[in-house]
Amino acid sequence: MKSRLIDLTGKKFGRLTVLHRSPRNTIRNEAIWQCVCACGNAHEVASPALRSSGTKSCGCWRIDSARKAHTTHGKNGTLSHGSWLSMRQRCLNKKAKLYPYYGGRGIKICKRWMKFENFYKDMGDRPTGLTLERNDPNGNYELGNCTWATRKIQSRNKRSTKLTLADAIEIIKLRNSGMTYKAIGKVFKIDLTHAWRVYKGTLWPEARPIVDEKYG
Repeated sequence: MKSRLIDLTGKKFGRLTVLHRSPRNTIRNEAIWQCVCACGNAHEVASPALRSSGTKSCGCWRIDSARKAHTTHGKNGTLSHGSWLSMRQRCLNKKAKLYPYYGGRGIKICKRWMKFENFYKDMGDRPTGLTLERNDPNGNYELGNCTWATRKIQSRNKRSTKLTLADAIEIIKLRNSGMTYKAIGKVFKIDLTHAWRVYKGTLWPEARPIVDEKYG
């Protein structure tokens, strides 16, 4: 006697929700159900696999479980973890766009912060709207030199605004001698735009009168 089909339409099994029966059958003549996974993927599953909880997802559950097994801190996807990953890219990945301005010029990550758990213990949750800031732009990434700061504060602390008056005087003298802005930028490790701003007086305007008086 043929067993009566149990309608599974609308029922949930793990991450799967049954939409309707598929026109296909298994080799044992078991019903197959068209399901949608919580992740959005469509997936067909036979009745026995659903009812025995043998299949709980389209496969994403197994992937997520494996990922969690290799991640002890449970902070993947958080703002703090994102800042930590970006910091590592800037300092360690020679192919990263910003590497020349960080790792490429000797900025390092302290040994303790090479492990995310330690970084998080020291810095905590990153507040929304803030970014990881080094108080000394020439210093390394370490507890005594880092804080969460607004982008406005970060821009103030960039190396380009850390030039001294003596630096500004030297930049003007070099430009007067014919050196290009690009070459000056390499000497002082600043963007050529900032070398231009110093020469034009929008940065360190005090420097120009000194140069004109002493070296003009």
